[in-house]
Amino acid sequence: MRPASNLVALTASIIERLGYPNRQCALSVLQHMLGPIDASSTLRQRHSVLNNDGVPLQLCCSLSSEAAVVRVIADPCTAIRDPVARFASSSERLWQLLDRNGACSLLPAVRTTLSATLPADRALLEHGPLWLSSGLHPDRGVAMYSTLSWGPEEPESRWQRVFEWLSGVLPVTVAREGALPFLECTATPVAAAIEGRTLEDAAAKVYARAREPFALSALAAQGFLDAEMLWCAQRLLAGRELPATGILPSVAFGLADGALHGCKVDVCGHCVPHTIQEWNTLINAMCKKMNLRPIDMGALLADGLASVAFVGIARRRLGMRRLNIYLKPEPQSSVVVPGNV
Repeated sequence: MRPASNLVALTASIIERLGYPNRQCALSVLQHMLGPIDASSTLRQRHSVLNNDGVPLQLCCSLSSEAAVVRVIADPCTAIRDPVARFASSSERLWQLLDRNGACSLLPAVRTTLSATLPADRALLEHGPLWLSSGLHPDRGVAMYSTLSWGPEEPESRWQRVFEWLSGVLPVTVAREGALPFLECTATPVAAAIEGRTLEDAAAKVYARAREPFALSALAAQGFLDAEMLWCAQRLLAGRELPATGILPSVAFGLADGALHGCKVDVCGHCVPHTIQEWNTLINAMCKKMNLRPIDMGALLADGLASVAFVGIARRRLGMRRLNIYLKPEPQSSVVVPGNV
């Protein structure tokens, strides 16, 4: 396995393949968001559940009708074993990221999210308190994901935590109809998120994992997928019956008005294995169906530098669609990449 200290350099090389030319800027963003990594131990020992094998980084290629945007998602400070110290270090990186990206107006919502969704006893956070996400350009905004996977696993107690949090960050009470009540009845919340750059464009987002496998038709009936998006999801699954953990739906609400901001369905890429050529054909077909800008998946996945961790099919207000491809860097790749300095 490639030493963990090379993970940043590996990820920067994948970013270069996505057409981002400033390697030093990418390295700086990655190093700040990732934080300390203990190269003396294996990735599996890093207490990260961002990916299925302990790798604490993902790259999100977000495709719309206009552009392809790259975002970094990191599980910070995985080398810090003490949960209290890890929370303190991760939080400091979050504050700095909000400042760097001009998103300080989101500080009150972020602070409320941390206090409402995380335990007062930080020692309970054995897998880390939060994940961070940012574009490579500061004007792309910030996302922070706070874990709800601690304490009693009963869905009722976690949903109570979610609704108390939403009442603290939204200006109105969330309507108990449509997508959110459907998730309340069928899924267990696992994460709360604040995403955006300003109060006008930011959203509060709830991620929930199904208690039983979801039928795609049920998600479509609740507004998660329109007809074209349902076609794409069916093509992605290719008739496979996924486990409950294989599909992760989410609902977002605007911080400014509390209205429904959008819905997304993330599908586990490891649960729907495809060859590189199959991924390329599939993603191009999905982009064509939803009128999105395509991407060359073959070039991204060549040489085994990365694999597909998740595919997210999203819709926002006014029917705008988006396809998110979450890439996991593969530290075991034998390809030699430039150093991280």
